[in-house]
Amino acid sequence: MVGTDSRRPRAGSADRDLVQVPSPESSRVLRRAPAPPAPLVDASRFFGRAQALEELQGYLDDGAKLVTILGGPGLGKTRLMRHFGALKQQAGEAVTFCDLTAVISLDDIFVDVARALDVPLTDGATAEDATAQLGRAIAARGPSFLLLDNLEQVVAHAHAPLSKWLRAAPQTTFLTTSREVLGLEEEVLLELPPLAPEEAVELFLDRARRAAPRVTETERDLVAQLVGHLDCIPLAVELSAGRAGILSVADMLARIQDRFALLRSTRRGAPARHSTLESAIDWSWNALTAAERSALAQCAVFRGGFTVDAAEAVIDLSGAPDAPPHLDIIQALHEKSLLVSYVDPSSRTSRLGLYESIRAYASRKLSAAAFARAAASHARHHVHEAERQAARVDLEGGNDALEWLARETENLLAVVHRNEVEPSLRVRAALALDALLEVRGPSLARLSLLGAVAPAVEEDGDAERTIRHLRAQGDAHRQRGHLADARIDLERAIATARAAGCGALERRALVTMALLDYDLSRFDLIKERYEELYDLALRAGDDEARRIAICSPVGIARTDPEDPETAALGIRNLRIRAQTLLHLCGQHVFLLGDVEAGLRFSRRALELARRIGDRLFEHVVLGSIGGLELSLGRLEAASEHLALAVQSHRETGSRHQLADALVLLGGVECSMGRFDEARALLDEGLPILAELGEEGWGRACGLGQRGVLHAMLGLFAQAEACMRLARRVVATAQPGAHAFVDLCADLLAIARARNAGQPASQAVRAYLQRLEDARKNPATRIGASLIEPLGERVLALPPGGVEEHGHAASEPPPEPTPPADLEVGPDATWFRVHPSAPVKLQRRRPLRRLLARLLEAHRGAPDKPIPPMVLVEAAWPGERMSPDAALNRLRNAVAVLRGMGLKGMLLTRDDGYLLRPSLSVSASPHVLLDDG
Repeated sequence: MVGTDSRRPRAGSADRDLVQVPSPESSRVLRRAPAPPAPLVDASRFFGRAQALEELQGYLDDGAKLVTILGGPGLGKTRLMRHFGALKQQAGEAVTFCDLTAVISLDDIFVDVARALDVPLTDGATAEDATAQLGRAIAARGPSFLLLDNLEQVVAHAHAPLSKWLRAAPQTTFLTTSREVLGLEEEVLLELPPLAPEEAVELFLDRARRAAPRVTETERDLVAQLVGHLDCIPLAVELSAGRAGILSVADMLARIQDRFALLRSTRRGAPARHSTLESAIDWSWNALTAAERSALAQCAVFRGGFTVDAAEAVIDLSGAPDAPPHLDIIQALHEKSLLVSYVDPSSRTSRLGLYESIRAYASRKLSAAAFARAAASHARHHVHEAERQAARVDLEGGNDALEWLARETENLLAVVHRNEVEPSLRVRAALALDALLEVRGPSLARLSLLGAVAPAVEEDGDAERTIRHLRAQGDAHRQRGHLADARIDLERAIATARAAGCGALERRALVTMALLDYDLSRFDLIKERYEELYDLALRAGDDEARRIAICSPVGIARTDPEDPETAALGIRNLRIRAQTLLHLCGQHVFLLGDVEAGLRFSRRALELARRIGDRLFEHVVLGSIGGLELSLGRLEAASEHLALAVQSHRETGSRHQLADALVLLGGVECSMGRFDEARALLDEGLPILAELGEEGWGRACGLGQRGVLHAMLGLFAQAEACMRLARRVVATAQPGAHAFVDLCADLLAIARARNAGQPASQAVRAYLQRLEDARKNPATRIGASLIEPLGERVLALPPGGVEEHGHAASEPPPEPTPPADLEVGPDATWFRVHPSAPVKLQRRRPLRRLLARLLEAHRGAPDKPIPPMVLVEAAWPGERMSPDAALNRLRNAVAVLRGMGLKGMLLTRDDGYLLRPSLSVSASPHVLLDDG
């Protein structure tokens, strides 16, 4: 009845300003005393939302009369509306705000709107009369805004009066907030997203400082991680900030898995449904039908977005035979702001998603058995399609397949890591996803994926999948520069394939092994691989493999009627065609001396790599083109291609290829007279090659060039040290490296003689003769091109003094001893990253122990990472915790130290953590390791 306020006590209660007029049949309304308008200026600061405010104003400028600010729980719909209303009030416009949080019926709507308008309703009025009376009252205000907050629980009741008020009051603009679409023809929707990440960080810092003034800007990186876990939802951010009085940001991150216990407010006066994140979501959950609840709970198995087709395939509503069609339920969940819809930019198709807090809430509504069933359906659907897409990656249209795998990466990773899913599906998901990571990287993520699924491979026991996993893992080790590990895995893959009679997989592993040998410039081993491949191909009648084999750098199939170039262009697998073209480049350059032909093949390979989206191979080819441009004396072109290769390898994490490109680019910069740039590049690339155990051309030549640079500065002790190390490395390298190091040694002898004012004619003759010989040999031509411009500068040095930038190198100016990069106080109670102020750790005992253990390792073995569990025991000695909890705690502690200033100094490696080996440290010898 209109005359009944369904939320409030009857007459005689404490609510004395309301007069109840009971009449079951007449639908009467209430008469009440005037109430002051609700204030719209909030005490706390408003953050962000510039785009939403602009869109809202734009809708109004376009003539919209009803705008619904739509969004899920906690997104700040009310706050945005109140802020907008306050802005309009400040501009002198009439604004009325009506809070409908507690309404549950049509009667309640009339009561609260009348109170907000300060309108006494007529006794005995029907609902139609009340609607008309309030419509006249709204219209009488002229141009104005009526703000109706929290309409979602009475959407069905509000439809009729709102529709009539819009017609009765054409000068009034209605703004509503709701979690559900109202469905009126006049309605314009403003879908409210979460805050931008930087806005969420600012909101957290502002609110946290109220609870704990100690929260400072130094924790901004950690705060960014925290708000990211909270989807930048304002309510979640504010609730977490309220814990700052007792929890550090790192502590909050450690507790994020139990987000609903963390995200609670103890503030007095907070609205019940905003006092915890869980209660905010409860409100929406309780408004769903049984079928909608079941569907939403099952959607919790998805990760990173999903399609409508995937939802229809996974959601099982067999337990609700009267449920509407899946599509209708999915649409209803979206219209109730529990599923987010967005358009994927690569495919231009619609995708759905859940905010992490909604997903966590919904997953708790599934029993273990129900979750296992949903996870199995999710796995079967995604694995089937992923395998179909992975098979297309190396063919025409492969980019589309890669884009599909990229979009579904999170879902496939979820399959890999779910113990509820059978091992074979987990392995199949990993191998399908590897098709993406193999060509786009990052290589570290690829290696991590294959390592994570290794136990499932053993449990699965399928021979073909085992071989594919070994080959992929070997290739991932190759990309990371772990060449010994790569060889072990690839040899196991080849042996297992032979034992199982899997010829096609054996041939694929042989091609990958040839790539490993190519990385090491071991052309003798490449010949063996391709001889094996050619024989296998002929026996199996595999025309694809035969064509690959005849394109080897040594031209193995001399009697084959098909020439290598024609064979390469006939290879159907586009990625292997691109790799084969690069092999042909090597054949023409190193064996035939035809650099222009090598460039032609490289450019074709580059075009193919880009066509199929193989980023990792594209970057390798860029480096190859840079080297070939260098051998032709085109230094600027070489520098341009190598700089692109360096940038690309940084993005994809291919450390071995990155180091090779850095060293080669350093040589080019050196040849162009850009010595500072050259030193920086060499000093970055050479330590990586040393760490990876590289003993080949790149490291030997880089050390030789570094020695010549030292000599040009008159630093002959350092120059000799570089040359000794280059000689040791070159002992196991190919002949081209020997010749290059010999040339560098000649230039060192010339520079030393010039500096001493002694004749250098004999050393000059030896150098020029060796240079001429190197120009004639295809295997040493690139090295000759690299060293020749540098040699010209050494030959031009004046007798009696080596000079650089106008300073006599025979008496280098004394340099002040710079402060250590990192200074650590007694017992690690503080540290300083110069030139910053000291950071105190007196009360952060685990951080002190962690830093102390890192320092101890840095003094003894600076290049060796410390395993994570060793650091856990050092930081929290004797504490019992699960491995996952321990690693999570360690990651958070590392993040805290980086946030305090050690970013870029505290490094992560595959097998642990370490301080940067080149870091200069000043620390007390009595550093605390175990102080109880």
